[in-house]
Amino acid sequence: MGAIIVSWIVFRIVNKKDELDAAYKDKLERTANICVGAAMCLSGAAMLFIALFSPGSKKGNVIPGLVIAVLGVITNTWFWLRYRRLNREKPNAILAVQSRLYCAKAAVDACVTASLTFVAVAPAKPVAWYVDLLGSVIVAFYLIINGVITIRGKNNVMNWKQTP
Repeated sequence: MGAIIVSWIVFRIVNKKDELDAAYKDKLERTANICVGAAMCLSGAAMLFIALFSPGSKKGNVIPGLVIAVLGVITNTWFWLRYRRLNREKPNAILAVQSRLYCAKAAVDACVTASLTFVAVAPAKPVAWYVDLLGSVIVAFYLIINGVITIRGKNNVMNWKQTP
């Protein structure tokens, strides 16, 4: 949540003041990218730690979590597509990093939905634990990799300024 707030503040500053020099604007945009990337990396690391070191205890009812995950897929996909469209209309590093963040969140929610669906359908099967673990590990690595990409600035739209 903090990364979203930082991005919003930077976006407001950058778009409010036309007199900002390009170097200061780039520095603010880079700060927003670092905050979002760090949040993604920390979330992925925490998820990986929990997945690998939590006891394999009996799970409860997964239906509430499944409903929340499905709603997360819908909401985060909508935000991802919205920020992507806005960034294509008027390229902006903050819109690009928000698009990347919501794309990652939608992918995470989709993976969680798939894992919870399997657990809901076959809760007593030993393979359900492995599917849950595999889903958690995939999501964790996805978050960490995209966080590093966001921090490093590779493949993000910050580079749109370099194209003619």
